[in-house]
Formats: sequence, structure tokens, C-alpha cells
Amino acid sequence: MKNLNSISKLGNTLVIIIIICFSFPALCLAQADSLVKFKGLKTWELQTSPTDLHYKFVPNWLKIPAAYKPKVVSDVAVDSRDNIFVVDRDSVASIICLNTIGEFQYQWKPKGFGAPHFIHCDKNDDLWVTDIKTHQIHKINNKGEIVMSLGVKGVKGSDGEHFDKPTDIDFLKDGSVLVSDGYGANKRIVKLDAQFKFIKEWGKKGELPGEFAVPHQITVASDGKIYVADRDAWRIQIFDKDGTLLEVWPHIGRVFDIIETRKHNFLCLDATTGRITEVDNKGNLIGFFGNKEELFDAHGFAMTSDEDIIVAMKDGRVQKYVLK
Repeated sequence: MKNLNSISKLGNTLVIIIIICFSFPALCLAQADSLVKFKGLKTWELQTSPTDLHYKFVPNWLKIPAAYKPKVVSDVAVDSRDNIFVVDRDSVASIICLNTIGEFQYQWKPKGFGAPHFIHCDKNDDLWVTDIKTHQIHKINNKGEIVMSLGVKGVKGSDGEHFDKPTDIDFLKDGSVLVSDGYGANKRIVKLDAQFKFIKEWGKKGELPGEFAVPHQITVASDGKIYVADRDAWRIQIFDKDGTLLEVWPHIGRVFDIIETRKHNFLCLDATTGRITEVDNKGNLIGFFGNKEELFDAHGFAMTSDEDIIVAMKDGRVQKYVLK
């Protein structure tokens, strides 16, 4: 009888374990799904902005000599002195510097460039360029020289020292580094410490919350939250500094790039629908501007100290919007 009772208890325990094993994934999925906000809302289908954001398109503002005219502009960045750095991903990649009225200042052709993707200006005005050909992120000094590179040139990988077509870089307040490793097979965010040593990674290929279709761009907001433009899943995913998923915003569009404004709102560039959309820090729509003629081939953008917006266009244009 004692053996029968023991078998019965063991059987009950196994049943409980099986129930937990089958229930836990469903519970996790339900919890992740609860983080998806604004379900069913598609702001890109709106024809009229609910608020006038007071941005005006400036035609023909560039004053670049023909010899330096860019061919494939993948991104722009603005430093603390309002120098505008334009990445030209032509056959010979370069960085062109402009002033705020579109006048040509100088051009760099850093030795070692492959196919630059995004450019980021850090708090020290150093420039960082992701390179989807060499699988690296390059640091550029004020002479246009590559002074260091993360990753191994020409070698893609998925460990802590290699990348596979990294798309963007940003920094947390403690100096730790975040890389969106997005165009290749990895589909992840990599976190490094301030000495560029691997700490952790998160994400994988997929369309569930916390997974990535293409983590195209990454922005660390002033409150420390991490905003990832998961472009081909038409959403923004928001994480804390340790990679814990906080929210998913699927209502804005096919977001290529994100900028935090002075008011701690977010401007979101969507080249597919041809607009720039502003939302508050809860994701609520404020307004939008632009059209497909102005923004169809846009890829990245940046903001000057006057809150003017400079847009990189893959067809070689560099567009400008000013506050009216």
C-alpha cells in the first residue's frame, strides 16, 4: 500500500510538472504581449496631423561643389558646434562636413572604410561609424582618421568580439556601449562596458516582443531607456539598461531612425510612408510632417541646436526642415 501511495504521489507530481511546463511559455507570451501598446492603431494611415509641428521644408539649401556632391547618403550627425557630418556611401566612402546653411567645409576619406551605415556623435564630439562591409564600428578623430575599431575587420561573428553588419551605436551615461547588430544574421543588441569588453547581448531573429526583424537604429534617451527601431517589424521596442523589455510601440510606422527632442519627445523617421512623426515619452501621437516626395529615400536624420532637422537620403540628397 505504501508503494502504491508513493507511486500515486509521484504521478501527481509529474502531472503538476507537465502542467507547469506547458503553461509557462503561454504565461510568458501573455506577459510579453501585455507590453505591446496601441494595438490596432496605425498612425501612418492618418491623412492630417492632429498638431502642426511647425516644420518647413527648405529646398535647394545645399551649397556643395560638384566635385564633392554625395552619391549615397546613409546618415548625418551634428556635433556640439553644429557641424553637420554627412556620410557618403559611394564607391569611395567619405564624410562631408557642412555648416548649418549648407556650405561645404571639408571632406574626409578615412582609410579602412568599407560601407558606412550610421554615424553617431558622442558627448565628446567623437564620431562613431558603423560599417556593414567590414563588420566593425569605427571611431573617427577630428582629423578624419580611424583611431580604433570594434569588431574584427572582414570577419563576421556572433560572439562578444565580432559583429555581423552592425547598424548603429549609442552610449549609456556610465560609458557602456550599445550596438545594434542588425543587418546580418545576429539580430541582437550587444552591450559592452566603458572599456569595450563584452557584458551581454539580447534579442534574436523573430517578430515576438523582445525579438528583432531588423534592429536598425538605437537611441539611449535622457532617462536611460533604450529605444530600438525594429524597422522591418514596423515597431519601436523599449528596454531598460539591462535589456529587460519595457514596452513595444507598433503604431508609428516603419521607423528607420529616432531622435529625442528637448521636450523629451521622440521624432521617428519613416521613409516608407514619407513622414516624420512625433510622439511623447508614452508613445502618444503628437503630430507628423513630410511627404513621400521629400522623404521617400530617407535613411537617417539629425537635429541642430536650433532644432532644425537634417535628413540623409540614399539618392544623394540631404534635406533640411526648419522650425517656422
